[in-house]
Amino acid sequence: MTAVRDNTDASRFEIDVDGQIAHLDYERKGNEFSILHTEVPTALRRRGLGTLLAKTAIEAARAQGLRLKVLCPFVRDYRRTHPEP
Repeated sequence: MTAVRDNTDASRFEIDVDGQIAHLDYERKGNEFSILHTEVPTALRRRGLGTLLAKTAIEAARAQGLRLKVLCPFVRDYRRTHPEP
């Protein structure tokens, strides 16, 4: 399984594959968790890494009881196709 790490210093979730980093940038302010941008290098696309980053970020915000604000188009699409339980 691919490991996702929360790089709090850089305010992003990261996945390292073969020395390349896929990441999802976020911002935490008070009780709000904003998802800003998701980026997966071309060589790593079509492996589900963006989906894994989106899922991880959303679950982290929920687990902390934060209000979710999604500005990233990729994550907005992910939420449309993966409704909350």
